[in-house]
Amino acid sequence: MNRQDYRILIVDDEPANVYLLSRMLRDSYRIAEARGGEEALAIARGPDKPALILLDVMMPEIDGFEVCRRLKADDETKDIIVIFVTAIGDSAAEEVGLNLGAADYIAKPISLPIVRARVRNQINMRLKADMLEAMSYIDGLTHVYNRRKFDTLLHKEWQRARHSGKPLGLIMIDFDHFKALNDHYGHGAGDVCLQQGAAALGSALKRQGDLLARYGGEEFVALLPETDMEGVRVTAEAMRAAVNALKLEHKYSSAGSHVTVSLGVAAVQASEEHQATYLLELADRALNRAKALGRDRVVLMDEVMDAELDEGVIAAPQRSDDALARDEVSVEGATDSAEPAYLDVESLEDMPERRRHGGTSAEAEVLSQPEKVLQALSALYLLPLNAELHAELDSLYDAASDLVERLHAHALVMPAEPSRLDSTLASVAPGKPAAVCAGPSPGARAGCSEGLSPSWPPGVSENADLGHFDVTELMRRMGDDREIADATIEQFLADAPVRLEEMRAAWEAEDLDQLHFKAHSLKGLAGAVSARRLQTLAERLEKSAPTLTLARALVEDLKQEYVLLEPLLRKELGV
Repeated sequence: MNRQDYRILIVDDEPANVYLLSRMLRDSYRIAEARGGEEALAIARGPDKPALILLDVMMPEIDGFEVCRRLKADDETKDIIVIFVTAIGDSAAEEVGLNLGAADYIAKPISLPIVRARVRNQINMRLKADMLEAMSYIDGLTHVYNRRKFDTLLHKEWQRARHSGKPLGLIMIDFDHFKALNDHYGHGAGDVCLQQGAAALGSALKRQGDLLARYGGEEFVALLPETDMEGVRVTAEAMRAAVNALKLEHKYSSAGSHVTVSLGVAAVQASEEHQATYLLELADRALNRAKALGRDRVVLMDEVMDAELDEGVIAAPQRSDDALARDEVSVEGATDSAEPAYLDVESLEDMPERRRHGGTSAEAEVLSQPEKVLQALSALYLLPLNAELHAELDSLYDAASDLVERLHAHALVMPAEPSRLDSTLASVAPGKPAAVCAGPSPGARAGCSEGLSPSWPPGVSENADLGHFDVTELMRRMGDDREIADATIEQFLADAPVRLEEMRAAWEAEDLDQLHFKAHSLKGLAGAVSARRLQTLAERLEKSAPTLTLARALVEDLKQEYVLLEPLLRKELGV
């Protein structure tokens, strides 16, 4: 197996992000795509499971954290590698993701070389682990699967057969008078017999899903999914003939002058009435009958035959020491209260939105005088605060919001008329926090005190085109791949106007939560093409717009910035 054999699932509600990641990785891996959490879970539980999932955090319906929690809580998907790829870049969110079982956390805007390197590292580790696991499932002498592999697969196939309703077949094989062969011809001859005999038995299995394993000593077992009694019988007869065709000398066998095998065959419909070991018991009873009837033969056994032999009494398992039986007992005895020790993401529901996503959401109307306080407090969320300061800021903001509501209830102040953010911030008194003055539009900086520095992205001057679009940064993140860079720009030009229209509709519907979500989406799109000013504005709308008035002003500024940005991007494309 090599890296190209592994499948990667890309999960993001933004088509642009899915397209970009797919373009980055499709030359090296098989790619699958999902636009939401439920679709991702369905693919992960499907027949062609991905080895690795690149998972966005903020998505509609269920977020990425919940998707990861469900993946890790399911035995069928818990081993899938999860890498979060998200615009939520704070350490608290990263800690949540890693505690849920993610292998890595990549912050947007993504860098092509970084993504490729981290995916390659995880796949390489999985490749080595899979190779070691495969080696642990191989019998050292015969090079067929061993008892451990059979025990594991029997349980899985039994559960699969229960759901599909299709029969499951089993063949138990024993080399006749093998002890006499070892005693008279030596253990070296016995090893050769098992090696050549295993190869002959394996030649009779024609389907990829069939399994041959060495069960112990001179005993072998073949598991045949979706095979009825007649199909298993035909395969068993082909196995017997293949071993006979070897003509390995064995003068000390009562079955003939050469090596032969006895085979017990069973095939049943899996049900809740029995455990997987029931199939093994039937095949074992058939094998014992084959030996008692003279060896070198195939004997069948099903529920009806077994009932006729024992009058409905099923013999106790003769291999109660096998690992599968112990596993099933332990599973059966487990209590429903035993839950995986994962971080409870649902407990985050009580966490204020400002803490969870770095944004704010207040439903009170904007008031003309207290608005200054709320603006200053909300803008502080843009600062890199530690947990203690963040908690204090939450308390201050909640207290200020309560006060505003009480003032409004007593009619001590009147709600302000909706206005542009430019005029709102221009009315703020000198000396306010510098973060409130941050913004790319001249109006947004009009009321700032002298000496306060607007919070532009590092290295970007106020009038530089670099503030709109940094092609050097874009090419660096795309690994100097011009084709992928152009495709990223084209996707942005297709998606950004849609997001702006969705934001306008959300504002008209007075849906702040949807506005914040769409701003987060636009921030990711802007970061993908290194549109710094648009990215900064979108982040402000996502994190520092607790009222519809501020949100409306920021939406208008975003539209103006896009008008300036669009021709620069089209020029870069040569359009």
